[in-house]
Amino acid sequence: MKKPATTNHLSILIVLFFTFVFSTAFIINKNETPASKDPVKLAYTFVEGKSVTYYSATTITQAMDVNGQTMNVLINQNLAFKAKMLSKTNENFKLEITVDSLVSKVESPNGSTGGKIKEVEGKTFNMVLSPLGKELNTEEAAKIEFTIEGTPGGNLSQYFANVFPDLPEKPVNTGDTWIRNDTVTNKSATSNTTQIIQSNNKFEGVEKLNGIDCAKITSTITGIMQTTTQNQGMDILYKGPLSGTVTLYFAVREGNFVKREVSTKMTGTIDISGAQSMTFPVVMETNSKIEAKN
Repeated sequence: MKKPATTNHLSILIVLFFTFVFSTAFIINKNETPASKDPVKLAYTFVEGKSVTYYSATTITQAMDVNGQTMNVLINQNLAFKAKMLSKTNENFKLEITVDSLVSKVESPNGSTGGKIKEVEGKTFNMVLSPLGKELNTEEAAKIEFTIEGTPGGNLSQYFANVFPDLPEKPVNTGDTWIRNDTVTNKSATSNTTQIIQSNNKFEGVEKLNGIDCAKITSTITGIMQTTTQNQGMDILYKGPLSGTVTLYFAVREGNFVKREVSTKMTGTIDISGAQSMTFPVVMETNSKIEAKN
């Protein structure tokens, strides 16, 4: 028998969406690329003591059809932070991250929730980054926890585990293309997310952006995402295929990324089992941009 949608169910789903959003990782390949005459080698470099400020904005829209009842949820999230190199060890960078602000708002049939997360404003932590953009250690970020109205909250590792775009290992030349297959898992105290992603990448060449010579890499991504979690005695499974695009601008001489834009769409299902079992379709569209500011 079909059961009507309830406010309780919607609250559970909003919790799930917060858990899911920051599990996603879009990777610019680390595979070999074709040989070329004048290739560009991309790598992160930092000037000790000098900070780079980043601003990110993410909009997530979700449409659910729960037993014929349409439910729409809009999530807006904004993050501002500074990254400063403290030291360098074995070619890796020890970075100090300072969170300037974090905002997370939700608009749903239940009304508006969220806002500024003041608990993290001004917080600092250290992390380790490789020259190719691999976050090697974000343990300190995981220790900085926060709460969001109507959700179990989280910690800063959700935001920084994949914040720096990965770079190709080999030098690239204009027109080079490559494919990357990757499985990404993200676990927390309340959920487990798995992504099987294939990205088709292309080095478009060097372009000027804000007066800076930037390597432009475009990617199309396809894959499958699955999140499992428990809430209020219910087991929840959120799964479906994903597709999207990624555009990265990386400053060649300066050695940092200037801008990354990601647009994805997932069309899947949500299965809730327990005292009130339900299955219904969901469409989630995400648009995010993060860029450096002088």
